[in-house]
Amino acid sequence: MEFKISKNKLIQYLALYAMLLFNQSNLYRYYLMPHRVIILIVLFGLLVLIFSKKKLPNMLFLMFLLVFVILVRVLSGGTGLETYADYAIPIVITTIALCVNRQKFMERYIHISVFFSAISLIGVALSVIAPGVLRSLPITFMTGWGTSTWTSATDFTTSYFRGYGILLYTWIDRGSGGIRNVGIFTEPGIFQMIINTTLFSLLFMKEYYEIEEKKVQRYLIILVITMLTCQSTSGLFGMAAIFVCYLILNEDVSKKIKQRVLGIVVFAIVAIAVDSAVRTENSILQSVIINKLISNDGAISLVSSSSGMARIGTITVCLYLMATHPLGMGTTATSQIALQANSSNVAGALLAFGATMGIIPFVGTLIWLIRPVMKWKKSALVKVLFIFLYLNTALAQSSAFYPALILISIMLREHRKWNN
Repeated sequence: MEFKISKNKLIQYLALYAMLLFNQSNLYRYYLMPHRVIILIVLFGLLVLIFSKKKLPNMLFLMFLLVFVILVRVLSGGTGLETYADYAIPIVITTIALCVNRQKFMERYIHISVFFSAISLIGVALSVIAPGVLRSLPITFMTGWGTSTWTSATDFTTSYFRGYGILLYTWIDRGSGGIRNVGIFTEPGIFQMIINTTLFSLLFMKEYYEIEEKKVQRYLIILVITMLTCQSTSGLFGMAAIFVCYLILNEDVSKKIKQRVLGIVVFAIVAIAVDSAVRTENSILQSVIINKLISNDGAISLVSSSSGMARIGTITVCLYLMATHPLGMGTTATSQIALQANSSNVAGALLAFGATMGIIPFVGTLIWLIRPVMKWKKSALVKVLFIFLYLNTALAQSSAFYPALILISIMLREHRKWNN
């Protein structure tokens, strides 16, 4: 049997793969990121080639960001082409992937997301039953993850985990620290946004893809299992919100489909319960939910975990900086002040962007992101869900422009222009 793949299909899948790579994959973070300005120039060149003399999509917003990067550079310093590349690369690569074939974009994004989820589940299984196979992968690297040991009252040493594999799956050898699925990405919190964006698309964007209902059901099961293996608290909250909203809405949802979605939810609950009974203190319920939401004295708190406190710390500092320096402070000053307030402060990307670039780019970005969703002919609940999913990740991670977070907004805007 002869296998054929069209040129258009191949190019779009390559562009979608590049989208995943620029969504803070290990390949990008540890190997390509130092060359991000060159990468941006190449991507801009491809965008120009695709559209030739036509109007370039998102160019107005990209110019808007560039103007304020230059302005902050002049007024405060601490920004430059690398800062601009961090913001622009996700927008440009998502635009390229979309415009290769608008009609097939969402369908192919779902396919590639499920493919990498399935590959990651195979990798997780191997890490449990045959970790030696993964240790034999040709590409290994030291990650930014590690464990610290205090050597005195004031000093500590950190032993960083090693990563194995980089193109299709990465296994982080955490020793006795358990197994968490990161896919090809730097951490589970990054992988979860890919999964939740795909879940959202499968359940609420049926008009933008053509996939058999039986395949949709299989995809949902694969994605739910993948999320459970990620053990990401923000990811589990996002997934729960997606399924709750889906079950609440009655538009175009048959009773049979609702029952199947409910069955997937029940399956997830049972899986968490069994995991809790078998692994107790190391279970998903204990380590990912209870330990992060309940403090030592039994009180419910969003900052019970060190990661929660670090993110709240960054958000608090950045809100103060936005109020006191509305024109932005640049990346260097913002980072230094956040770390001076608490050396553990991390993430809080959306507000860190506001503190870095100023209130006008902050508000402009929110308008650019949310406006096409607000014009979407969907219920208010779906729109609120999208905003929640964005904030749930953008406030917990290190970028406000991950391709997985902005692709729906970009797609809705371009589809509207295309259909008018």
